[in-house]
Amino acid sequence: MPSALTVSISRRLPATLTPDDRDDIARFVTRFIAYPRRKLDEVLDRADYVWLCHDGAGELVGTTAVRRIRVASGGDAATVIYTAMVAVAPEHRRAGLIPGMGMRSYLLERARAPLTPLYWLSLSASPSAYLQMARNFVTFWPRPDCPMPAPARAILDEALASLGASRIEEVSSCLRLRDDFGVSDRDQHPSRWDRGDPDVDFFLRVNPDYMRGSDLACLCELSFARLAESVLRQLGRHARGAPQRGGSASGNRVSTSATTRDERTTTNRTAVTSTRRTAPT
Repeated sequence: MPSALTVSISRRLPATLTPDDRDDIARFVTRFIAYPRRKLDEVLDRADYVWLCHDGAGELVGTTAVRRIRVASGGDAATVIYTAMVAVAPEHRRAGLIPGMGMRSYLLERARAPLTPLYWLSLSASPSAYLQMARNFVTFWPRPDCPMPAPARAILDEALASLGASRIEEVSSCLRLRDDFGVSDRDQHPSRWDRGDPDVDFFLRVNPDYMRGSDLACLCELSFARLAESVLRQLGRHARGAPQRGGSASGNRVSTSATTRDERTTTNRTAVTSTRRTAPT
């Protein structure tokens, strides 16, 4: 398994991306997410910064575009980190690239505003993307049998409005966003996932049309304590040898573990890209 030590993670401002850089990102991301090129360039242009992960040969093996959203729900200022267009190459799924990009984003935003509450917004377009929060954080929304508190819902609503999201549906107190492109990674098909897992079942119930283009809006408050808790959860799974799925955050930041139907009957562990993308316009 490749090590994160063999991969460089660099932060780039959108204005510094060359046409070749954008072509490389487009070729890589569209292996997993059915982004039209115009939409992909739009995501890059609107980002505050872009993380690029390159292996020792200089090949792009991971990326995400990060957009900083300032909200003032109830008169209290907060910062929301929105991660769009997250993708990690299958062979690097367990190399720590998502935690690497996520921790760098957290430290960067903390340095900018040490006392401002910080949240992570993910538009989860697949079970893998949703599990990045579910497997790594205790407190996040939406999740089974736990309504979103009013203050968190106000922050989510304001962040989505800032993104210009308009095609929003509310189902079982969850917000779904429609888009014009779906998930191109066929391994994300519902038949691949074990509905005996309550988190997987929840995502499939509230967002059944994700393969055709439907994203579940997810929110999590970030703090040093919660990130430390996330790291401990990851270490616990590695110690138990839990199968890994997804591994791209998203929203963001973290590896995932989940069980698919095939993993219930075989010892194979197949890594799949999680997809997260920009708000539909």
